[in-house]
Amino acid sequence: MKEGIIKNMRKKYEQSYVEDYFKKEGYTIAEEFIYENCKAQIKTICPKGHDYETSFSNFKTGKRCPRCLGLKITYDEIKSYVESKGYKLKSNTYINAHIKMDLICPNNHDYLVDMNSFKDGARCPICQNRKVWKKEEVINIIEKEGYELLTKKYMNATQKLKLLCPNNHNIKISFSDFNTNGIRCVICSGFHKLEYSEVKNRIEKCEGFILLSKRYKSKTTRMNIQCPLGHKFKESLASFERDKYKCPICANEHAKGENHYNWQGGISSERDMIKRLPQYQNWRKRVLNRDNNICQCCGETDNLHVHHIRNFEERKDLRFITSNGITLCERCHSPIFRGSFHYIYNTKKNNKKQLDKYIGLYGKILHIGNKVELHKDITETNLIKTNT
Repeated sequence: MKEGIIKNMRKKYEQSYVEDYFKKEGYTIAEEFIYENCKAQIKTICPKGHDYETSFSNFKTGKRCPRCLGLKITYDEIKSYVESKGYKLKSNTYINAHIKMDLICPNNHDYLVDMNSFKDGARCPICQNRKVWKKEEVINIIEKEGYELLTKKYMNATQKLKLLCPNNHNIKISFSDFNTNGIRCVICSGFHKLEYSEVKNRIEKCEGFILLSKRYKSKTTRMNIQCPLGHKFKESLASFERDKYKCPICANEHAKGENHYNWQGGISSERDMIKRLPQYQNWRKRVLNRDNNICQCCGETDNLHVHHIRNFEERKDLRFITSNGITLCERCHSPIFRGSFHYIYNTKKNNKKQLDKYIGLYGKILHIGNKVELHKDITETNLIKTNT
């Protein structure tokens, strides 16, 4: 096990190996350094004298001097490009295309812009009739609303500013959202993220409820809660505060019987309730599987019923016994079809002798025609004549 772990560990290069690798490629390390890992930045100089930083990992995979490859732009190149557009570069350094620099437009307006945006056509906002807010104007607008600006340096309208609301809540919001969109303190408006202690108090103020979860993420995240009756369930804060009974298990109990919205006075029969039991469902599956899902009278495979050989009402002890069941199709079983078992023998005091007689008769007169015609022809009189 240990040998496998050692083999899978990344190799750490010696400092001498790293230095020799740079020299073989014609590069020199600009200053003394201590090699830490392959991701650490190393100051190096390419064969053409360009200095830049790279990691040994990137260098080893073939990445070389960006200026030689035309990827790195120098300050002089940036300056000449800006001046070719009629602008002046006020900044003295250039780091990369994402860092904002200070420019002066042809109308002597001073503004900040990054090189990517400038190349995409972003020009002086004042010349383009875009309002540039000064810090004094921003402070006046914020203080008129009773807020206090805590940020020391104001850059633009999209910058996140630290504000203190009239109720002493510290918030972060851009001036654009504050002034244009009318957004104010999220804590005062009730849209802020709640603290765990606040959530716990809101749940446990409902008598007997206990918050079991130790963390809170959001109003829609489900948490572990215990109700006064000891039911443990998962519910979000939003659903918990909205629901009448809070606990879904208690709510189900209250919705049973007379409290159910569709209560019709208790008209469900004992038979209907028994058929919903798991024991009945399991018994039905066992019988169907034993009979290969085929009607034992006519061989039909659709609309199958499971018939109690000994009467369901009279022999309660045999209701869930597999040997007391047999698979019949709907037309052979249901009393609504003329010629079916229950159409001839009714639904009371049924027994095995009746079933054997019915199945035997079906086999004797099968040549009469198809199943529907046969069921129309079967009557108690036919049964008597056939067996005499």
